[in-house]
Amino acid sequence: MNKNILKLFAIASILSISAHSPPDTETPCFPYELTLNAPDSLEFSFIRVPCIYEENWHRTNEVKFWREVITTQQDSFIANVHSTREILEKIPRTIIDSLDRDGLNALRKSINMKYGLDTSTRILFTSGKSWFYNYTSLKSDMKTAIRIFENMGVDPFYAQAVLLVESPGSANNFSYSGAYGKFQLMPSVARQYGLTVNKYTDDRRDFSKSAVAAARLFQDACIPYAKRWLTDNGFEVNENALWFKLIALHIYNAGAGNVKSAIAAIPNHLKGKEIVEYLWHVQTSRFRNESQNYSQLALACYLEYEKDLLRYDISQIRDINF
Repeated sequence: MNKNILKLFAIASILSISAHSPPDTETPCFPYELTLNAPDSLEFSFIRVPCIYEENWHRTNEVKFWREVITTQQDSFIANVHSTREILEKIPRTIIDSLDRDGLNALRKSINMKYGLDTSTRILFTSGKSWFYNYTSLKSDMKTAIRIFENMGVDPFYAQAVLLVESPGSANNFSYSGAYGKFQLMPSVARQYGLTVNKYTDDRRDFSKSAVAAARLFQDACIPYAKRWLTDNGFEVNENALWFKLIALHIYNAGAGNVKSAIAAIPNHLKGKEIVEYLWHVQTSRFRNESQNYSQLALACYLEYEKDLLRYDISQIRDINF
């Protein structure tokens, strides 16, 4: 089939799904791989996940908020409602930086009044982060990561999601918690899977070794614990559903024990997508803002990455059998 026809088909399918999305229900999810040719002749691989649109994940306030954050320049802040992530307006950084605590509180009150919100509504100012979410350097790594996960029998959706959130355009940076490398592995996890981490050598900067360790972490812990904690709390489990994969991503980020306590706080009459949407607002002792945000950000990053990649010609569509 002609490349341009394939490209038009892919874009049209997104528009069609967006325009005719059913209510928030769990639908069969059939990810597939796109191989794309860039103008510089590099070949990129991308795991496309249509059920993000079919299940209306892209319409949630939380995902729309994070899409705005990762595409907004650092010179602006986004005023948003903390409880719903509703975007209100953008404010220049020069204004926010010029205000002390009392000045920021006065600004919050004026925003509440401007938008007819209750005076107790908590307003946050979130800085734009487009400087970090630059996928140029990631595209060549993505193909390698997808192959490694696939060869190990682990859903390559996870490889793509972690890289999009953790290391879209950065070098191997340390997090405040000590995680390092493109897959942001903690030292103890890296050592558990055979990587050397000491003051002389840190194998986490080796992309392939880190990818293998990350795949094994999903295989040995994230996916099994997601099944266990959900089952123990009376939820029906569907390992191939997108909502389940998002729970596994939360475990990769926050740790199994922290997600266990968060899942225990979710009413067990909820199903599918409802479970994750409730999790986004659960707070336990060590499951808080950053933990809540992780799958929201993963979905937002996916949508922006897809939007960026569909500028290229699609040379081949190959189904992946998950």
